[in-house]
Amino acid sequence: MDLEIVKKIKVVAFDFDGVIADSNRLKRNAWFQIFPESLNIKHEEIQEILDFKGGETRFVILREIFTKKGITNEKEIESFVNEYAQKFDERVQGGAIFMPEVEEILPRLASQVILYINSATPTESLCAIVKKMGIIHYFKDVLGNPGTKNTESKKDNLRLILELEKVTPEELLFIGDHQIDRAAAEAIGCQFLGVPNEFNKWSEEMGFFLLPHFSMIESYLKN
Repeated sequence: MDLEIVKKIKVVAFDFDGVIADSNRLKRNAWFQIFPESLNIKHEEIQEILDFKGGETRFVILREIFTKKGITNEKEIESFVNEYAQKFDERVQGGAIFMPEVEEILPRLASQVILYINSATPTESLCAIVKKMGIIHYFKDVLGNPGTKNTESKKDNLRLILELEKVTPEELLFIGDHQIDRAAAEAIGCQFLGVPNEFNKWSEEMGFFLLPHFSMIESYLKN
């Protein structure tokens, strides 16, 4: 990363799953555990949807699952989506743990720059998890997805941060682990660091900077 550019960073926004919380595997497993056999939702069907919609909200994913099962009645779909979104939340909220180094490094980062969370997780559920992990006080705000059908929430949240903090895009760094995160950063022109993992399979050949270890953020901000 260009150290001259990094010196300008005043605000850092983090995606939550796979960046702050080691919840990608937890969430992925939850999709295969919340449906009863009576619904006859096959694991292969879920996997196919996750491969294409994995970065979307649980509401979008659930709607896709039930639509592909042939349910056409909108009220019935909404009922299923709301019921299983709650089941999904209950399973995930009880098992969130920190990504490596986050718990140690986060307090120091909060004393250096302004921190936000920017996630596609519904805001109410997101805040509940962040509070339960005991880290909500490190963040200026926790920004999730305000609506079940909002697929542009991460871009909207980044724009909101720019407006609230009165900073330029170059002074904002977004750290994420999904192509949606990268696209959101590119859309508003802010800096981006990608967190590589077994799901995204990002490598140095991707053409953007990677953050393989959370503690490396400190080095970027100090230089």
